[in-house]
Amino acid sequence: MPATTSLVPGMVERGSGAVVRASAIVGAEHVIDGGSKPTVCPTDTNRRRSMTTTAPRIVRRYFELAPTPDSERYFALFADDAVVEDEGKEYVGIDAIRAWRTEVPLVQYTITGLEPVGDGLVVTCTVAGDFPGSPVAGLTFRFEAFDEDHVKILRIRP
Repeated sequence: MPATTSLVPGMVERGSGAVVRASAIVGAEHVIDGGSKPTVCPTDTNRRRSMTTTAPRIVRRYFELAPTPDSERYFALFADDAVVEDEGKEYVGIDAIRAWRTEVPLVQYTITGLEPVGDGLVVTCTVAGDFPGSPVAGLTFRFEAFDEDHVKILRIRP
């Protein structure tokens, strides 16, 4: 299910859809709504355009669960044959994804951009945590293939 784009300035949708809102007057903020508690992340205040992008539920769930220690709910986001690419290495299948995930620290994500690309979505973040070089700005999460229930291909790149 691809993300949708609408040019409705100032619109914020709550509940079933997450919305990214950019204000043409005072700057921009991104809202990832996982239900009742949206995560609001300030971004570049020099932006001069308005856009509203709705992130699919599975992408919202990814960023809701990724920074938590509840790994079973996180792993349930991935298809059995999913592919995750991180730091130039591919992890194919849920067992490889589990092994990868146990080796990376839990981090916090500040969403700085969302962009529909083809049938997928690119989420740009600043990632902060207990690792050398933290924080890292401009990290992209390319959700290239997914459905309502599972991430099938995710590529994490600088």
